[in-house]
Amino acid sequence: MGNIWIHMHHYCYGLMYLHRANVLARDPVVRGYNYNFALNEFDYVLERAPEDFVLLPEVLTMKGEVFMHQGKSGPALEQFERAINLKPDYWAPYAYMSDQFVSSGDIGQARATLEKGIAQAPDAIGLQRRLKDLDADPAKRKGKPPQGASK
Repeated sequence: MGNIWIHMHHYCYGLMYLHRANVLARDPVVRGYNYNFALNEFDYVLERAPEDFVLLPEVLTMKGEVFMHQGKSGPALEQFERAINLKPDYWAPYAYMSDQFVSSGDIGQARATLEKGIAQAPDAIGLQRRLKDLDADPAKRKGKPPQGASK
């Protein structure tokens, strides 16, 4: 890990705050605080990590997940793209990215993201499952958004 190892507890704190926001926080204000604390911890690590840091794609993906939960689609997708560019065969950012596209009603882009991810990581069960779920929903089969969703 190099010199970054002394800072890695901040990544763990970020995961802890993310978990608290997603699982434990019932109050939206408390959830928001936890997401903000998670971002601060992930940023701490990102500011100190060298370009070749092995966990950089993971930290970027977790930062993207926080943005996704905060409803910040643009910053979330940016983090997922950065993670993919660093490690194209890491399946997690493709999964989160496709989830973001599904939630915004862009089923065609979700499908394209999943197919791109599967081409890079053919054994990624999470990506295969998401693609199967898209194919199982007739409204999503042809890249059309579900009823009530805007594109």
